[in-house]
Amino acid sequence: MGNAKNKISAARMALALTEPFFSTLLFKYPLLEDKTILTTAMDARGQIFYNPKYVEILTTQELIFVLCHEILHIVYQHSFRKGKRDHKLWNIACDAVINETLIALNIGTPIKSCVLYPDANQLSADKVYEKLLKDKKVKQQWYDGADIINDGDADKPIDNSDPLKDARQKFGQKLNESERKSVEISEKQNTSEALTLARLRSKGRSEAYGHFLRRVENLVMEESYPWYESLLQFMRGFVDQEQSWKRPNRRFSVYLPTTARFPSMGKIIVGIDSSGSITEEELAFFAAHLNDIFEQCRPESVTVLWCDFEICGINEYTLDDVPIKFESIGGGGTDMRKITQWVNENEPLADVCIIFTDGDTPFPEPEEDDNVPTQWVLTSDVEVPNHLKVLRFSLN
Repeated sequence: MGNAKNKISAARMALALTEPFFSTLLFKYPLLEDKTILTTAMDARGQIFYNPKYVEILTTQELIFVLCHEILHIVYQHSFRKGKRDHKLWNIACDAVINETLIALNIGTPIKSCVLYPDANQLSADKVYEKLLKDKKVKQQWYDGADIINDGDADKPIDNSDPLKDARQKFGQKLNESERKSVEISEKQNTSEALTLARLRSKGRSEAYGHFLRRVENLVMEESYPWYESLLQFMRGFVDQEQSWKRPNRRFSVYLPTTARFPSMGKIIVGIDSSGSITEEELAFFAAHLNDIFEQCRPESVTVLWCDFEICGINEYTLDDVPIKFESIGGGGTDMRKITQWVNENEPLADVCIIFTDGDTPFPEPEEDDNVPTQWVLTSDVEVPNHLKVLRFSLN
């Protein structure tokens, strides 16, 4: 293995110990050696390219910065969003947003002469681009750090001053509508999985890190997905495609894979509002999609908690019981905090908790809701606290 590949492996391992969001995504996308690239670059298909000579001159921390930089281009889907903008200035705007974000998160060491723009981490690349349009000095600038190969670049006239001109011809072929949609969905799914793992290990992280995760989530969900697709992606974040992952003992800080024939989850808790405000039609529709998700995620066990103003029923299931039939129990008032309390007291190491309610309930405080990753599925537009992860249910 060449020195460049060794350095990339070392950078990946360092990230795996400290940055679950970036390390998860780095293992999702191919890193390809290509000498037509001066430094590093990415294309619309989610491929990351590197010149081995460039990688060899970087320190491990600089390489971490560079790799995470390329990952954020993919997360923000910069290759697809350029439109008719000037590709040089678009690259500068995108780089400014990413570099300022990584610096704010204290990830790696910025490379010399990287593009910086004050507060760009608080803006979109689109807004930075508009600001740069007014700066004629920047508009005329070109730099060696060009790294975005846009969708359809190969079809555009060659600019001999462009350091990526050869790479654009080689990797910039236009994706057809089906290919583009497939790539976009795959990238959003990968990002959603990385967000799930990042939240599991985000306790104690900086306010900037929390802001970053929320911003990425808003971007990922910008294109509306059915609630059950989003729920599936949330749960897939706990399931590796080739290995089974189990929640660790609390004295460990990393997840360790165990060999399994099929990818699977551990224990799932499902809390259901049984106060009478959830209709039988809604409950049946929720159950049908949840059973589909169970078949894909293959949990070891499922505990269903029925709750009105208290826990009024508990059912235990295994994968052999799927499809599970949900029959409502209860009918009193509503306090879905009792589900969170029950989980914290009885199953603090469960993989995930899903709570289905109309939202007419008191909600748990942040410190009450941080033990087991919890996804709320609400049948109404009621306002909920910012710390809760919420999907809005609809019968479609």
